[in-house]
Amino acid sequence: EIVDRGRDPDGDRLSFRFRWYLEGKIQPFAAISVAVPVRLLKPGQTWQCGVAGFDGSEEGEEGRSARRSIAAPDED
Repeated sequence: EIVDRGRDPDGDRLSFRFRWYLEGKIQPFAAISVAVPVRLLKPGQTWQCGVAGFDGSEEGEEGRSARRSIAAPDED
């Protein structure tokens, strides 16, 4: 969830570009990918999301989420 949508200094409409990091390394997902596909998640991995505003010509500073580790599924 984007907590602070930010503002463009020129008043341009903003869209957002997402970057996904696995173990600190950027992954080759489309900039509009708002989630990591479940099929790519493996127990023990650590993921982080970066988001930057984009006004059509310039990209703003990237903000990053907290790192999240993928837990092993419960075995019943």
